[in-house]
Amino acid sequence: QMCIRDSHKKPRVEYELSGLRTYQFGVGGTVSYYGIGIFASYGVTPLFKKHAGPECHTFSFGISLLM
Repeated sequence: QMCIRDSHKKPRVEYELSGLRTYQFGVGGTVSYYGIGIFASYGVTPLFKKHAGPECHTFSFGISLLM
């Protein structure tokens, strides 16, 4: 956590997540039928840099609606 001060403004707080990777690569897919679909995505690269956190990968899924 860093606190940045300007002379005329109240201090603002910026949070730094230094252990996260800058870039993520992953694979994903979508299946839809008549405007309703499902999607899933898996992160191939680990979420954190080496020795900065646990060895984990991102995974997301959901429903999509075409309007």
